[in-house]
Amino acid sequence: MADAFISTEADHSKIVSQTAKLNKDGKCVVTSLTTPSLAILGNFFVSKGEPGKVIEIRAKRRTGADDLIACLRKSLARQFGGTPVGVGGVFLVQKGRVNIHVMPDFSKTPLATQDEVDKWLQYFEFPAPMIFQSVFVSEDPGLDLRLEHSHGHSLLDEKGECEHSHGGHYHYDTTPDEVEYVGFFNAAEALYRIDRPKGQ
Repeated sequence: MADAFISTEADHSKIVSQTAKLNKDGKCVVTSLTTPSLAILGNFFVSKGEPGKVIEIRAKRRTGADDLIACLRKSLARQFGGTPVGVGGVFLVQKGRVNIHVMPDFSKTPLATQDEVDKWLQYFEFPAPMIFQSVFVSEDPGLDLRLEHSHGHSLLDEKGECEHSHGGHYHYDTTPDEVEYVGFFNAAEALYRIDRPKGQ
């Protein structure tokens, strides 16, 4: 898992991204990335990082089964049915707890079913505050897209290190009566699928 903040501008050349992995004891460890390399897959919302209009979302107390991002994605699908809308941004879990997973080292045997994948992944429940980078698309335009993907970590201290070493792939909150979110998002202008696996 990694969130990405990488700039090629001369005055913004520092990579300030974080990655979550498991240590030898199976505990989550969040560290800073030192390279912009990527493995397996990535979902990205790319922007120039300039000031502009955004969509601010504030939500608290989940009343249904869907998590925050699923609610936003399904709302867009209802509003713009038939037209894919891509969105990217950041959200903060201000109160409550969240269910996340961290991938262990690659499986030595193929994972053929979702049940096998779920048994391989390491799940954790971590407390707020946590910050997540998220991308989602209202519907797949036939590109075999992952419809939503959110990664994040606990807040960084003044040295830029993860305060509690909590991080991973966001699934949902586990405290619906107390959860609070604030998020800032923007709509994509274009959608690209790069290196689509053969046969898909």
